[in-house]
Amino acid sequence: MKYNFVFMATYGNLYKYIFKEMSELENVKVYWGRDDLLSSLSAIEQKVAKFHIHGKINKMIRLPKKKIWYYRAARKKIFTNNKPICFVWHSHFWTEIENGIVEYLKKVYPNSKHVFFFTDPWNINEEKIKLLKKRMDIISIFDPSIAEKYEISYFPNVYPKNKGDKNLQIEYDVFFIGTEKGRKEELYELYNVCKANSIKAAFYIGKYEKDGTELDGINYIEEKIAYADVVELVKKSKCVLELKVQPDNTCSLRVQEAVTMNKLLLTNNSNVSKMPLCNKSEYIIYYENPKEIDWSFLEKYKEVNFGYSDEFSAIKWFQKIEKVLENK
Repeated sequence: MKYNFVFMATYGNLYKYIFKEMSELENVKVYWGRDDLLSSLSAIEQKVAKFHIHGKINKMIRLPKKKIWYYRAARKKIFTNNKPICFVWHSHFWTEIENGIVEYLKKVYPNSKHVFFFTDPWNINEEKIKLLKKRMDIISIFDPSIAEKYEISYFPNVYPKNKGDKNLQIEYDVFFIGTEKGRKEELYELYNVCKANSIKAAFYIGKYEKDGTELDGINYIEEKIAYADVVELVKKSKCVLELKVQPDNTCSLRVQEAVTMNKLLLTNNSNVSKMPLCNKSEYIIYYENPKEIDWSFLEKYKEVNFGYSDEFSAIKWFQKIEKVLENK
């Protein structure tokens, strides 16, 4: 790679899973949240910073200039070579971006480049885009339709190598996990269709306020499931369900799970066709009416092969960034 990359990521268990390959790459440093960034300070500096930023005294007196510690941490020498640095920012560092850390780093590293990557399509708006255009060389998101809407770059989400095991005992025909997001009626209808056709479905619905309409057999998530456990559920299923969310019909990780683990994909989201390896796949079943689904497609689950060749890998993700930077 032409650049050293510093990825300012979040510490959430999902992102630690899907971005884990990054920290294994040469010339890549990942900071898992603000506290991890501060760990690059000396032991004495960390103690002072902890007192300044997190200390109990802040409950009585709001100490000023706390952002200086993030500036000091970010300027610490990370790489031994002389390649220019490209900083990739996650929304977890939004406060630091607003407070001028990017401008500071451009002074410390005059040849540096800065990329912002939206991992949450519901966190994007015109006001944020306007601010980022003043600070970033690239603004990007993992969804092609939203990238087109806001005229920003599209980079597919990073996803680690995780081949499915064809010899693993299959327990479910169709697997879904996701938040409700106005899809309750659609999920209930599809679940009832599965039940009527003796299709073994494993549905997990999160961020759901119980209203007395709960269905037996659907799992209502009260606490987050570790993403590594989600992957195990995918492996034990023949097919994963990708269900669109209005208004942008953003594609979830279900698409990458299907492609990398060679699972059938059932969806009502036409934007799936814009994702890598999904434009003409016979292993993707689109539907409009759940009652018209021909469930015989499940018989093909053992032959599924999307021809995945690291399209979602961390190294190719960074190469895409470099290619866009070249054309700037």
